[in-house]
Amino acid sequence: MAWDLQWSATASDRLLELVDWLAERSPQAAAQFLDRLDRDVAVLQDHPELGAVWHRHPGLGVCRLRSGKYWVYYELVAGARTVLILTVRHAREDVPEPESIRNG
Repeated sequence: MAWDLQWSATASDRLLELVDWLAERSPQAAAQFLDRLDRDVAVLQDHPELGAVWHRHPGLGVCRLRSGKYWVYYELVAGARTVLILTVRHAREDVPEPESIRNG
């Protein structure tokens, strides 16, 4: 049975920022980014443990999955069988602090 997929408010806001930034430069790049991200994240519904535990903070229970040039940070809410997307960040960005993953 597939897991539910939810985006946190932080992740939704971040995704909109990224898409807007890309669309200003290239609407095609923005569309390609969204298509790839949708495909990669959808895989987590059937394979929620596909991403690796975030090695810098393994005790947080946060995993990350690579999607092109971006990292998708997420956590598993096992009791609810939910994959909660916490944020999306470009691989070249500074490594986020743990509190920014959940709180923006």
